[in-house]
Amino acid sequence: MPPDGRTSSLLLVRSSRHVFAALALTTACGLPGAADLAPGSVALCQPEQKVIFHCSVGAKSVSLCADMVSGRIGALGYRYGTAGHIELSQDAAASGEGRFHATTAALAPSASVRQVWFHRGGYRYLLSQCVGGACPFDAGLAVLRGDKVVSSRRCQRTADDRAWFAAELGNFGSDAASSQSMTERLVFDDVDNGLERLYPLR
Repeated sequence: MPPDGRTSSLLLVRSSRHVFAALALTTACGLPGAADLAPGSVALCQPEQKVIFHCSVGAKSVSLCADMVSGRIGALGYRYGTAGHIELSQDAAASGEGRFHATTAALAPSASVRQVWFHRGGYRYLLSQCVGGACPFDAGLAVLRGDKVVSSRRCQRTADDRAWFAAELGNFGSDAASSQSMTERLVFDDVDNGLERLYPLR
């Protein structure tokens, strides 16, 4: 028996939905880098704070958050974990307690690495951003204990990643001596954090 008008309309709607879904999937897969995008994650900063750095590392995220005062960073905080459970935090308060450290160094003739870190219990927690065409990857999170790399993870691409250091943090030059901090909560040091181990070149 041929379908009535109502059934025909229903079949047409269902068919159209399948066509549109297929077209959307085909278009998304055809976009450059679309397959590399992981589900978006939310920065671990408070709504009133400025996100200075943020990226996902697996199922968890890491963020640098700033309390801004007259356009400058008054307090700086590191957050690691998930929105529901911060596993590790470190603060450089506006009162002057605590500081973060930073450096920048050449990795190759066409690549340099910017790093920001703090110390806790004999460990160094280090965020990094690689700039230049020879970078093996864009950014990452590492944990060091002395000269040993305890952990090194690459930042994933997500819909809302900010895997770079915001300009309010400082001006990164070619080395620590030519760099300038934009806040008292950060100091540049000429320190070798073992770039070759964290950013191995092929």
